[in-house]
Amino acid sequence: MNFTAFDTEANYDGIVIYDGETVNDPVLLNTSGNTLPSPVTSSTGKMLVVFTSDASVNAGGFDANYTISGGNTFCSTTTVTDDFTTIEDGSGTSNYYDNTLCTWLIQPTNASGIDLYFTTFDVEAASQDGSSVYDAVEIYDGIDDTAPLLATYHGSSIPPVTSSTGGAMFIKFYSDASVNNSGWEAYFVTRTPSYCQGNTVLNNLTGSFSDGSGTDNYGNGTECTWSLQAPAGNIVFLDLINLDTETNFDFVLVYDGVDDSAPLIGDYSGTTLPSSITSSTENLFVAFVSDESINGGGFEANYDMSLSNTNAFIEQYDLAVFPNPFTNQLTIEFDLEESENVSIELFDVIGRSLHEENLGKLSSGQNKQLISTDNLPKGTYILKLQIGEQVINQKVVKMK
Repeated sequence: MNFTAFDTEANYDGIVIYDGETVNDPVLLNTSGNTLPSPVTSSTGKMLVVFTSDASVNAGGFDANYTISGGNTFCSTTTVTDDFTTIEDGSGTSNYYDNTLCTWLIQPTNASGIDLYFTTFDVEAASQDGSSVYDAVEIYDGIDDTAPLLATYHGSSIPPVTSSTGGAMFIKFYSDASVNNSGWEAYFVTRTPSYCQGNTVLNNLTGSFSDGSGTDNYGNGTECTWSLQAPAGNIVFLDLINLDTETNFDFVLVYDGVDDSAPLIGDYSGTTLPSSITSSTENLFVAFVSDESINGGGFEANYDMSLSNTNAFIEQYDLAVFPNPFTNQLTIEFDLEESENVSIELFDVIGRSLHEENLGKLSSGQNKQLISTDNLPKGTYILKLQIGEQVINQKVVKMK
């Protein structure tokens, strides 16, 4: 204890400080007058200060401040940057100690808000009139205890959910020098921005889409969908080219139809990319869902809806495209019943034409065309073959 002012009637009014909680404990200081006392330190976690004055003559009194140090504590000063975790006073099955002072700064990356949920709570209650608080958990709407106070909790009732207005929450737990209980436990959930929302309809023949988070992680509690709608008679090819989600908790879900009541083709999480996905009809439905904690880089996908159901075309012209996958050359063979105009074009997955040949009118019978692909990078391409008025688009893959 440090005195900052001292002025009492000498020998009649004064202060006695005891090294404990009763007047039977050793005396640390017994003084009066107007000389500022030296600092006083207890040998335990308790100190009793008694100020007395007689029936006459008074003076300015005294001012003092105190600090609590040493002793036992189950918790300390902690900064938390996870977007979900449990925090507690640390006492476990024991009661917390006297003179505890612990703080937690919760400041997750990309947080827009924090919701704190208490699961257990038992600290010394305030005085009956509420004027004296002995042990308490204080919650502040910011990075320290100078921020606005959101709530002060004591007693044994489970507190309500407490929410910050921004990306930081400061929690302070303190206890006085006597009476301690079993303590408390809580967990928090981070509110983060949503980078995608609602349902998006995609009906361009080729394109790409993603969770929208870019270089950030996707948000907690995300739920977004995409409806891929191909022209009549066409089907949808989907390739996930990036995947980084919380394994077994956050998913890219792909359905073979118009919505999530259609058959589920697959649910994908973690970082392992699945094989290409093909719809059985003109529609493919994709959903992205994340839970309330732990996120990742998200996903990105390419799609192509220019591919028709080619079985009849292949049978009519005895079409063969090989090898597929290919390396430096692609061979196209087909049979013409009569002389026809033929053209060949090769596109990348975003629709850019990379190779085009108008072969003119070819003779009936078997025809073979070779496409050199040395200058093409590894990837997926669309081969467009037009014979007369009929067109076939076929997916081909270059391996290296």
